[in-house]
Amino acid sequence: MEKNKFMLVIILAVLVLMLGTIIGVSLYVLNIMQNQALEAEDTGNRNPQAIRKLAVEEKTPIELGEPLQTNLKTDDDGKSRYIQMLVTVEVDNTQGKESEAVITLINRYLYVARSITFNLVRNRTYADVQDNPDGVSLLEREILEALRDEFESNLIVGVVISDYIMQ
Repeated sequence: MEKNKFMLVIILAVLVLMLGTIIGVSLYVLNIMQNQALEAEDTGNRNPQAIRKLAVEEKTPIELGEPLQTNLKTDDDGKSRYIQMLVTVEVDNTQGKESEAVITLINRYLYVARSITFNLVRNRTYADVQDNPDGVSLLEREILEALRDEFESNLIVGVVISDYIMQ
């Protein structure tokens, strides 16, 4: 009988240790996940793969002022060409104060966004933009990435180039 009590105490002790280990690991993992979520919220950065496609009303458009007009990089044919285009930045407006902060920041530093865009565009050739079926789309994506880097926010969700003329 004494031996059975001893075995029962050992089995209960092992079960309590196992249960404690499971609870401890679960709390640790939960804590890590919560910290990552808070960190993403604090910076306004979200995992790009997790960004869902936003409806039009969930994006705030910010025009980068007057249409941008610049010379393009000279092609192999030696011809000098220029481009004029209207550039609009789209910001996710579903994140409350974080969205407002990014919108305010871009509006305050509109000249920085224009400069980044200007520098990327003037390093393109006519062939890069006009002859490539994805030329404008590629330029939009490049501008988007540059603006996200500069303003340190993935709440900048789109760049739209419209009304463009090249000669």
